[in-house]
Amino acid sequence: MSLKDQVVLVTGSSGGIGDAAVSALKAAGAIVVGADRSPKEDQPLEAFYPLDITSEQQCAAAIQDIASKHGRIDVLIHAAGVLGPTPGIMETTTEEFDSILRINASATFTMVRETAKSMLESGTAGAIVVLSSVAAKEARLNYLPYNASKLAVLHIMWSFAELLGPNGISVNAIAPGPVNTPMWAQFA
Repeated sequence: MSLKDQVVLVTGSSGGIGDAAVSALKAAGAIVVGADRSPKEDQPLEAFYPLDITSEQQCAAAIQDIASKHGRIDVLIHAAGVLGPTPGIMETTTEEFDSILRINASATFTMVRETAKSMLESGTAGAIVVLSSVAAKEARLNYLPYNASKLAVLHIMWSFAELLGPNGISVNAIAPGPVNTPMWAQFA
């Protein structure tokens, strides 16, 4: 599949994996739109949306605007997410647990759902890629909210893949291990 002239939305575009995805997609000839809390200086994007991914309204509005300007969204790379500040399970508050799940899991659900609606409306046989983690598949004694949220991301992917596959929309997850990013530096 050629990415030339494909409209690709990358959330978390200013972060480590998101930034690398932007560079690779641009090199492949894609029309890349970024979304994050703040832009990365000198990033070669077609457009940038300042986005709070926990806001259902902001997510829907950004996707609708991109589809309006470009006629469609061909690909979503949902790389936005956080590790969280507290490594210790017993020191993690319920409020922090809820916040991390809202950012990593609930926002993934919203972005995938809204992108799927857009793809279905435009008749686009596209691709949705979400980022999970190897932490979703093993017991760990630190960063429990992150681990749980990334397991939820896998379930979101499996359900949407089954729902959207018959319409030609593939939904997949990447579960990276350690990647040299600011998030990994925090973990390490």
